[in-house]
Amino acid sequence: MSNYINKYLNQSAYDADSTKQYPNTSLVGTDVVFKMSDEPEPVAFGGLTVKYNIVDPTSEVTLFNGGGGSCSTSSSESESGGGGAMPTKMYVDGNEETPINTWRFETAGEHIVQYEFSDNVVPQSFIDANVGAATDVIVGTDITEISPEAFNKELTSATCLSTTPPTLSTNSTFGLEQNYPIYVPAESVATYKAANHWSSLETRIQAIQ
Repeated sequence: MSNYINKYLNQSAYDADSTKQYPNTSLVGTDVVFKMSDEPEPVAFGGLTVKYNIVDPTSEVTLFNGGGGSCSTSSSESESGGGGAMPTKMYVDGNEETPINTWRFETAGEHIVQYEFSDNVVPQSFIDANVGAATDVIVGTDITEISPEAFNKELTSATCLSTTPPTLSTNSTFGLEQNYPIYVPAESVATYKAANHWSSLETRIQAIQ
């Protein structure tokens, strides 16, 4: 069984694409859609999605803090690992790969990597200043907790798809000196702004457009 991710700017562009191989798979607007190939309808990915902007595809990049072992499943394999919390599953542009913290992409431009965690908790300092290529994070509805300084990096944006705010144990989860916007469901803006530790992020919390 394979996994696929395609990206479209809007539903009309998706519907008009007669060349798409997997017609039930799409990424429309700001919604990240993950689909197993034999499911009848696409569903939003429940784990953590990270967008990376790759400038030099010949260089290995750090995907997240953590690691272990080596991987040689494709020509864009990782060569090294390190210590720290590891996701239980990792999908690179829709293809399931062995979770590893360093990776060499085959092409420049935007790439999407998705992570699942055994406890549905994003580990501490998962995406920080050492993860230079990361631009955006999208926290899916399965994530119940985000650890301290998990996203302590000046990103373009962070998005939380759950109407119930994930638990934060400190106000440093999205960085104490960072200013990137945090998008949440429109109907839950007030809930997020009032939640424990989320309240310190009040000026950064906005409705998903």
